[in-house]
Amino acid sequence: MEAINSNAKQPTIWKRFTSKEQEFWIQTVEDYHAEVIVNAMIDLFFVDEPIAIYSKYCESPNFKTEIKSTYEEIVPEGISIVCLTNKNGSVQVAGFLCLVTSGWLKNCKHQSFVQQLVNIGLKSRKKYVEMDVQNYLAERGLLVFPEWRGFGIGKELLLCWPMVCKSLGLKLGYGSFTSRFSQAAAESAGLVEVNSIPYTDLRVHYPHFAPEGVEEHTKSMKLFFAVV
Repeated sequence: MEAINSNAKQPTIWKRFTSKEQEFWIQTVEDYHAEVIVNAMIDLFFVDEPIAIYSKYCESPNFKTEIKSTYEEIVPEGISIVCLTNKNGSVQVAGFLCLVTSGWLKNCKHQSFVQQLVNIGLKSRKKYVEMDVQNYLAERGLLVFPEWRGFGIGKELLLCWPMVCKSLGLKLGYGSFTSRFSQAAAESAGLVEVNSIPYTDLRVHYPHFAPEGVEEHTKSMKLFFAVV
């Protein structure tokens, strides 16, 4: 990690890497990235996310308003990270990982469900039970822009997640990965899979998170930990 935050206004550069002769760097999100990220969550992330697809969430009249409101709150916290690159002399956003602390999730309307998933993971292995984790850093959206897919950016963003946790004094990152594509990125980054819940089973108790047909896209929701 290359910390260049001697000035509070400067971002932290978490990592630099090269893929296919293209140079990238991952840093904390700055204010001017917010609009790009919020719009991408609306226009790209949820239209490809299987639960949103099969529940037809993007067709609901409140979809854009709800997502815009949520991510306009998340992004300015300065915890999320963004992958940048130079192309034709200008800096472009290639991808990002939205992150929030567990404290933020207390105000989330699905907080009880999220906490149950976290508890499932903590109880899955003895060493996590013994960690006595009260606070953690939760993943709230991983996206690589179509132009930059195939460069390993999703994996690199996830590799930086434990670094962000450590910088905040947290032991653990938690994410529920709903798509087979994000699950593949999590596995390639070496995140710890603590549970896999088939959507057919999840539908019994939480139909909102397992709309009919979602298993045609991805069989299970997988829970991953990013361990510091």
